Amino acid sequence: MNMKIRVMLLLDEGHTRDSARIILSMAEGVILGGETDDIVQYYETAKDFKPDVTIVGEEVKGRDGFSLSKDIIDHDPLQSVIFVASRLNVETYKNALYTGIREVLKAPLHPQELKDAVDRAYGARAKVGQSVFNNGFANGTNNIQEPVEEIQEDVGKARIISVFSIKGGVGKTTISTNLSAALAEEGKKTALLDFDIYSGDVSLAMDVIPKRRAADLSNDINRLDMDLLESYMVKHSSGVMVFTAPFNIEHADFIKADHIEKILSILKQEYDFIVVDCPSYFYDIAMLALRNSDTILLVATMDILSLKSIKNTISVLEDVEVDRAKMTLVLNKYISRVGLTPSDIEATLSLPITSVIPLDSQSVLSSMNQGVPFVTGMKRSKVAKSLQSLAKGILAKAGGGE
Repeated sequence: MNMKIRVMLLLDEGHTRDSARIILSMAEGVILGGETDDIVQYYETAKDFKPDVTIVGEEVKGRDGFSLSKDIIDHDPLQSVIFVASRLNVETYKNALYTGIREVLKAPLHPQELKDAVDRAYGARAKVGQSVFNNGFANGTNNIQEPVEEIQEDVGKARIISVFSIKGGVGKTTISTNLSAALAEEGKKTALLDFDIYSGDVSLAMDVIPKRRAADLSNDINRLDMDLLESYMVKHSSGVMVFTAPFNIEHADFIKADHIEKILSILKQEYDFIVVDCPSYFYDIAMLALRNSDTILLVATMDILSLKSIKNTISVLEDVEVDRAKMTLVLNKYISRVGLTPSDIEATLSLPITSVIPLDSQSVLSSMNQGVPFVTGMKRSKVAKSLQSLAKGILAKAGGGE
């Protein structure tokens, strides 16, 4: 029997909610499990219904829809959210990508657009659901796919730094973009790769638009060299060469693990550092990057859920024989007097903290919205200095990157 897509509505009462209910009730392969304008009621229903897709309004009972969506995604990183807005503009898409929203639709809703969006959102969740995070953590097992062959040692000089977290909203992309810019500021030839191919937002964070589609790389993979690869990348004003995730989720399927392997092998020959913004879940591309990294920055925040996710991550990486010595913590959005200290976190996870990055929402959001890393645009801010210090530590560990 075919599985039906389980959908819930978090929308104010009115025309949009009525339309969504009618469209979905008539759609084949969809089951509507509930509708509400109350977030508490949503969670109570979702606990038993376990929706695959949630449709959220831009404002629900006076609460900001982006904030509600972030809460839902933080609570369940596998949840696919469709956001319904009264008007679409650059800010709407930026906020949606920053939050982790899968699809954005404009009200009034059109039947086919909504059905297609639900199918795409579910498809993205299904791909994530094949990952270790779903098959392993959710079921209490470590059901891990066979890893892709590691890149040969000593192929080139570049050091690969992967930035990773299975918990959304911890600032993984912010750290990736600013670390790469800080390394470039130190005169190092640096590449930033967005391997979160289904929902990456490095392009927005760096305000870059590639001239060629990443998905088309599959046609060139057998003749790929440095010049051709760099034609798929775009040079940021900081000097960083950026490989962006596909803009359309449908194109992500064209990027395969062996493509990623070849990209890393080629870049290692001429670059000093390769910074990888990993997806927030385990699957072949993420595992390939992590297994071939010289340094894995595990991003944590000052909350128990984040620490639990890091503990699970360490366990999975050790199960696939990733050297624990490669792993280090970056404590992001740090604030004091919350019942935890950096020392507590190091002791709990038995892992050293490489960098403590202070909470500075205003600088981070301003940087993100302008597409200018704060290490170049706000050099005197505390958050910029912390990332610059992280970069200098990485350089020192690498012997100056030589």
